[in-house]
Amino acid sequence: SVAGIVPSTIMLLFAAGITDFSLYILCCCARRTGGTSYGDIARIAFGNGAEVVTSAILFLLLVFVLVAFMVLAKDFWTPIVLFLVPGFEEFLGGGEKGVDDVSVDDMAGPYVLFVILVVIAPLFLKRDLHALRHTCYVGFCSLVVLSGALFYRCREVNREHPELFKTKVLWFAESYSDWIYAFP
Repeated sequence: SVAGIVPSTIMLLFAAGITDFSLYILCCCARRTGGTSYGDIARIAFGNGAEVVTSAILFLLLVFVLVAFMVLAKDFWTPIVLFLVPGFEEFLGGGEKGVDDVSVDDMAGPYVLFVILVVIAPLFLKRDLHALRHTCYVGFCSLVVLSGALFYRCREVNREHPELFKTKVLWFAESYSDWIYAFP
């Protein structure tokens, strides 16, 4: 990170505390007002205009989150699919560079993303969030695979070049502006 390991860890814990407190306040407001959504709470507390503004902000936030999710899912799953489905590279043109100097990962990405969208499309049609309670297992499995891959790669690099940890790890940033830049 730009801020360093120690400040990044402190900022991560601080952001988690702020998030926890904001959810606590939101739950308290929902209990006291009887609102069942962000928009209900905003409307009851501040009027109809606040409900529209809250809904617009949530829409923009969720659109950007969905775009980021799609990019991450494509980048995360494309190498795994290329590894697990050996005939897929030949289907795309084979070789490391693929066709017209475009990498196989870049060529396979849209196909993998399309399959991901087809697999999760039925979840878009659910009427309430209670129906999605089991999707956390998919996210947890993805996190386990990613953590395992990171641990394996870190161990592999540390065995080959044990001096890199001492020379490349940034414990603290050199300026406070880097800390501010890195804060979520």
